[in-house]
Amino acid sequence: MMLDADGYNGVDLLLQYSVEIGWGFLIAYLVSAIGIFIYVKLARTFFAILCLSSLITPLFFGMSVQSHIDSVLNNIMYMADAIILYMSYFSSLAIKFDSHNNAFSSDANNALI
Repeated sequence: MMLDADGYNGVDLLLQYSVEIGWGFLIAYLVSAIGIFIYVKLARTFFAILCLSSLITPLFFGMSVQSHIDSVLNNIMYMADAIILYMSYFSSLAIKFDSHNNAFSSDANNALI
């Protein structure tokens, strides 16, 4: 039996992909994005860990066949994540994260200004 290119998705997988994993990453990404928007230091660290885990976990899902547009959009997303991480750690925005340690304090309201 011969498989077409799409039939090779998941060959030699070590971790079975489930919808719950996808939803978990989406919710975690949204929570960390909101935290970064209001300059929460913990959200910045969580976003960095999330970015690293999103690079590592696909290695366990086996072979993946993607269209060109999927590959381009993934690369754009990785570059955007890298820019956000760089700006939050190494630009003048890093000072705002140091001054707003707690999202539930009154200082978090000033971060939106």
